Amino acid sequence: MRKGAPRGWWCRGAAAVWIAAIAHALRLPAAEPRGWAAGVRAGTIGLGGEVAWAAADWSTLRLVGHGGRLELEDRIGDVEYGAELDFANVGILADLHAPQAAFRITLGYFYHANEWVGRARPSRSVRLGGIRFSPAEIGTLRAEAEVPASAGYAGVGFGNPFAGGRWTVTLDVGAWWFFSEPDVRLSGDGTASGLWVFREALREEERQIAEELPQWWPVLMLGVVYRFG
Repeated sequence: MRKGAPRGWWCRGAAAVWIAAIAHALRLPAAEPRGWAAGVRAGTIGLGGEVAWAAADWSTLRLVGHGGRLELEDRIGDVEYGAELDFANVGILADLHAPQAAFRITLGYFYHANEWVGRARPSRSVRLGGIRFSPAEIGTLRAEAEVPASAGYAGVGFGNPFAGGRWTVTLDVGAWWFFSEPDVRLSGDGTASGLWVFREALREEERQIAEELPQWWPVLMLGVVYRFG
């Protein structure tokens, strides 16, 4: 996803709504049922846990954290990478829901150090930065992409730990969106690795990969939460 004014306007607007919702919830008098809850969750952003607090009868605040690794095949341009995506993130979420209702709308903010690392050893000549190189010239190609540390979150979910019994099964469906393009670095160890033209081709390929990598990530999380108090 490319940079653009409309996306920046949307990110700022969503952040303002999320901050206003939390501030308003904290000003409201506490409503029954009171208490806090904790649980575990797993899905497309790793394995982790959460702590939830009933801020109001229509709002819940959650602190979440995740870690883990996802391995996948990823084709970018002419190159097929064997990729590893390492998750390390924490976030704060504000759930908005009707009193005692299970369905919720969620806005949030994440801070993370997620990284994408890909390796490829082409068996045929491929284009890098618009220039064709042979397998011997490329050798093993290593790509690293470090996504921005800040990400917004928006989604919906089911499961309210403060309505019903002690145990609750939860589901979150939504997406992260990153506020800028990832920082991409490429290197190769073939016969052309010391040549200026190869290094410049890698720099151009880095720019192309940064534009092609999505600036959002799907979030699908399943959890189990226990309510205390």
